[in-house]
Amino acid sequence: MCAQDGGDGSQAHGKLTPSASTTSTSITTPHIPIPDSHCHPTDTSSLLSSIPSMRASHLTAMSTNGTDQPLVRELAEKFPERVVPGFGWHPWFSYLIWDDEDPELLALWETGEEGWEEEFKMRHFGRVLKGGGGGAGDGGRLEKEFVEALGMPRRLRGDVVVELRRNLEYFKSQVRGVVLGEVGLDRGFRLPWPKGYRPPASASATVPEEAGREKEKALSPYKVSMDHQVLVFIAQMKIAGEVGVPASVHGVQAHGTMFDTLRGLWRGWEVRVESRREMRERVVRGKKLGGKEREWVDRFLLEDGKGLEELDSEVEEDEDEADDEDILSPPPLSSNSSTKTTTTALPPRPKPPSGPPPFPPRVCLHSFSAPPQTLSQYLTNPTPTTAYPSEVYFSFSTTINSRNKSRLDEVLGMVPRERVLVESDLHAAGEEMDRVLEGAMEVVRGVKGWGGDEARRVVGENWGKWVYGRRWDSRRRGDVEGGSVKR
Repeated sequence: MCAQDGGDGSQAHGKLTPSASTTSTSITTPHIPIPDSHCHPTDTSSLLSSIPSMRASHLTAMSTNGTDQPLVRELAEKFPERVVPGFGWHPWFSYLIWDDEDPELLALWETGEEGWEEEFKMRHFGRVLKGGGGGAGDGGRLEKEFVEALGMPRRLRGDVVVELRRNLEYFKSQVRGVVLGEVGLDRGFRLPWPKGYRPPASASATVPEEAGREKEKALSPYKVSMDHQVLVFIAQMKIAGEVGVPASVHGVQAHGTMFDTLRGLWRGWEVRVESRREMRERVVRGKKLGGKEREWVDRFLLEDGKGLEELDSEVEEDEDEADDEDILSPPPLSSNSSTKTTTTALPPRPKPPSGPPPFPPRVCLHSFSAPPQTLSQYLTNPTPTTAYPSEVYFSFSTTINSRNKSRLDEVLGMVPRERVLVESDLHAAGEEMDRVLEGAMEVVRGVKGWGGDEARRVVGENWGKWVYGRRWDSRRRGDVEGGSVKR
């Protein structure tokens, strides 16, 4: 469930359906198993029975609130070989969660006095909703009837986090794939008018009605404050870190805030990596490298053109490598000297904070539509000798990403081979979901220049590593034999 800003500020609400250009795409990819990294099949219960006959090898089925999480759990237990469940609260529903560490709200919650619910809801929704002349930052009060129609919110830690932990731990204890999702940040979403509530006549003037967008009439001017969305997002990401499961993350019109939030969670947990100079030293002194690593060193580290064998007896001092000045270089080796040289000690590895990490080990940014500059932030290490601790994957769909084809081609072209995923992001299982998923794979093939079998292997391996991490074994993947899937 995603409505990325595709450059035109467009926004979708409710169920997403593929565009006409998507459904008419000619699919040349053979009908081979492809894992769907992000979809919402429980939104259309009448088509769930079609899952066993689908061509997709796996469906990563997302939940978005407290209502559909039981449905996703039931679906995963019914089709354990095909469905990997995702549990989480989408940012569109974050206003239905209240901060149970807020002293004022907590005091009202515990008072039990007559009429406390009305005042409690007015304070909570007045803080987390903005726009329309009432709510957070608007200097006004929300209309009483509107607040009443929103219902009673749930406690963040006392309800949401407890249920989330229970679901994630249950499936992990079964040695099953499970993810946190769908969670994230969305600056563009507007609340729909609650059912049974008639908005004032003046409200219609604040909601533009563009041609061909009849659903605009059902949207209120209210948005969820970004501070509240970040609060709910961080709480869920911390649970994923404690349980040790990956996350599927939604981001719309909040790409900078998303990166800053993730970077804040990662701060202090960065992973120590080798600098170029350290790698060269290891190459010369040990050369205990595999073929691919040797090739990488040859191609990208040795600007002077020397191969590994030519460095047996000397190491270039590379005084012009200013980006590595923070790493002490080893003394040069001499081929005509019997004196044993010693290596200057490397800086000690920083000791990570204690306790479980407050972030998932692996993150998938679904229907990724951020500009190239934002992608570069994720791909660039924070320092020459440290890397971000979470593995970040990037998933693409024709449902969302085709809205800005030029950006899609540029960004997808920059994503490393080992971090590419595909998804349908559709709300109904069956033939249409298969077709849209294969359309996404066709886009990836076109941009990356991969053949059909290569694309399947790459995306399948990436999906397995994202979901299962080190537990992933290629034998868990369905191998195509005579057109059938062997599980």
